Amino acid sequence: MSILALIALVDPVLAQQGAGDTPVVEGRRTLPEMTRDVIQHIRRNPAQTLQMTLREFAQYAPEGVLTRDSLQQRHAAQVANQRASLMAQYLRFDLDGDAAISADEFTRHLASSSASECAILLTKRFEADADKDGALSSMEIETVVQVWLEKNTSRRLGGEHLLQYDLDRDGRVTESEIVETIEAILREAPEPSTKRPDPASQRSAHLETKRIALQEAGLPELCRYPPTSAKAELRVLGAVRGGGLSDVAIAGTHQSTTVARLHIEKGQAPLYIILGAEVPVIWQISGATDRVERLVTHGSNAVTGLPKERVHFARSGICAPGPSALGKPRAREILGNVLQVAFEDSRLKPQQRERMDSHMFPSLQTKIGSADLVGVDEPVVIRESYYRRKENGGLTEITKHEAARMQLVYKLSQSYPLGVVRIDPEALVSDGDAERYALLPAEAGLLQMMDRGELRGDDLSRLVITRPIDALPSGLRKSTNNRMGQVFYVDPGVELDLSRGNLKWFNYWDAVDNGCVQGVPCYILPSLK
Repeated sequence: MSILALIALVDPVLAQQGAGDTPVVEGRRTLPEMTRDVIQHIRRNPAQTLQMTLREFAQYAPEGVLTRDSLQQRHAAQVANQRASLMAQYLRFDLDGDAAISADEFTRHLASSSASECAILLTKRFEADADKDGALSSMEIETVVQVWLEKNTSRRLGGEHLLQYDLDRDGRVTESEIVETIEAILREAPEPSTKRPDPASQRSAHLETKRIALQEAGLPELCRYPPTSAKAELRVLGAVRGGGLSDVAIAGTHQSTTVARLHIEKGQAPLYIILGAEVPVIWQISGATDRVERLVTHGSNAVTGLPKERVHFARSGICAPGPSALGKPRAREILGNVLQVAFEDSRLKPQQRERMDSHMFPSLQTKIGSADLVGVDEPVVIRESYYRRKENGGLTEITKHEAARMQLVYKLSQSYPLGVVRIDPEALVSDGDAERYALLPAEAGLLQMMDRGELRGDDLSRLVITRPIDALPSGLRKSTNNRMGQVFYVDPGVELDLSRGNLKWFNYWDAVDNGCVQGVPCYILPSLK
């Protein structure tokens, strides 16, 4: 089928125009320089390429002619619109119209705005107030907007790739030139090879390329995986976290340690397992553990159920799945390449799970799921009153405090279906020290505080601090430069020393008037004070 026949399927009118007046390329014009990828895509799927290219052409050249100047003007207009939108985010707080926000304007806005609006305003001031005088000059606003644009706006012109179709090199691209170029490329396309490449040779070549690149970076020597036997099956597993909360911390009590369970299935072949998680995880190994020839993880993970001589600790993110300063996508790409080269298997790819509860291994079938555990109900809310379901289907009214506690138990069961897992520190195979939590992480720690009388529930999501405390549970949402931390209310007369423990990472409101506590800017981030 010719390209004109294909064009007819896409645009019959264009096909009629191109059929009569398309000049002969050979002898009169030479093909423009095009990237290898574009040429290969045209040869593999000319109809799809033509349709996509013509759609893009219509988008970038509605008048039928595309030039570099027109693309630059379009790009400049887009940047101008972005600049105006960003400036408007600041200038909507400019009450007197002088293109600046004075300290008095900040004060007037803060006194009359909602908590969320105040958070936006003060965050804007924190980002742009270079001289820290409590006001934003027009220059400071323009500077922060320009910095954002330079960081987030692409310097590459949208539609620039279409200039490759400038067949006569006059700086102008038209529809007919796109058609002519694709026609010429198809006429010059080489005959497809009848000999299919050897997959094994291809994989070997790919591995060699990766091996050279990794050797230049020194990565194979960095990982130094223990040797594997010829019969061993290699399995790689990564996760974000486990499905249980540990009562023992393996990477410091300032963060949550979770628990995941792997029940090794019966089988003949030995297993060489490489696994890890992005947060501290204790991997509880059970079942046919004799099959495990070697288990490789990283330093912020630990293992139970295996002798320490069969556990090896490697570098996180690069040699085993886990956190990395390179970022998730790049770290996973490097890990995949390292594994393929180290074990000479180009098809080797890590399995990735969001949360690991209790699973058979290596099939990863769920061994114990939420449905197998004791069900936990949320409190029932009817006209601002709270109820607990009875076993017979009826309802029993409960207090707000009981409802808040019941809500925490429900959230804990949803996030951590394995619940709180008691760990024997002596049974751990780890690369560091283990210590028992004085205050459990996440909702489990909040429940402890409620039982000790340090927290009171005034509503489902309203927890009140009733007396001075040294810390709050790890694993809760913290304040950063981009978001608020978890909010707690404070009873009158209760003083909080934000220098103690992790208290500085959260937000506090007065339990009576919902105002700030001790001058802490409760509606924004404590770090902005």
